Amino acid sequence: MAIFGAASKRRLETAHPDLRRWAERLVLRFDFTVVCGHRGEADQEEAYRNGKSKVHYPDSRHNYFLSLALDIAPWDQHRGVIDWDHPRRFILLAGMGLELAHEMEMPITSGGAWDNDTSMRDHSFEEYPH
Repeated sequence: MAIFGAASKRRLETAHPDLRRWAERLVLRFDFTVVCGHRGEADQEEAYRNGKSKVHYPDSRHNYFLSLALDIAPWDQHRGVIDWDHPRRFILLAGMGLELAHEMEMPITSGGAWDNDTSMRDHSFEEYPH
């Protein structure tokens, strides 16, 4: 059973309580880290400049306090790092997260399929950590 590390816990504290409950249940099914919760103006503009967001501050769901968005990524327990090298793990994590959200009756969107149609081929902006 996986548990959140200190950094993930700190980032998760910036998220809406419903998202926190969802993440706390999801980590019991799949080991992941919370990359980002709330983003202030400087962080949001940096995310925009770096192509990690399509919107300026204050138009992201990350800009609410408490945040209405989380960026999460698979955690490699053996190496102690985010598993950026295996995109399929992001897809698996997203699928498990969407299924859990359905069980919890929560509206959650994945960065791999922004329109929630389960097709990943029709998107020019794939941001799996979302």
